[in-house]
Amino acid sequence: MNSSQIIQKNIRYLRTTLGITQEQLAFISGLTSACVSRLERDSKCNPTVQTLDHIAEGLKIQTAQLFDEQLASEEGNYRASTLYE
Repeated sequence: MNSSQIIQKNIRYLRTTLGITQEQLAFISGLTSACVSRLERDSKCNPTVQTLDHIAEGLKIQTAQLFDEQLASEEGNYRASTLYE
């Protein structure tokens, strides 16, 4: 899995773990809902570091956690759930 795919899975996983919509994440991140949608579904999307910083801030995580290969995997589900405790 490449970095873009890892980021896609993690954004979607963390957003749904928080129980928020793409539109809500966009609002709290200061981005458009189209941008969030594209980040979650387009493996060719090449976001800037600033965009990833905004997403991470909205998800209440460190930007580096978006690159964690195991976060949205079955093995990482427990660890991901502890992010919001």
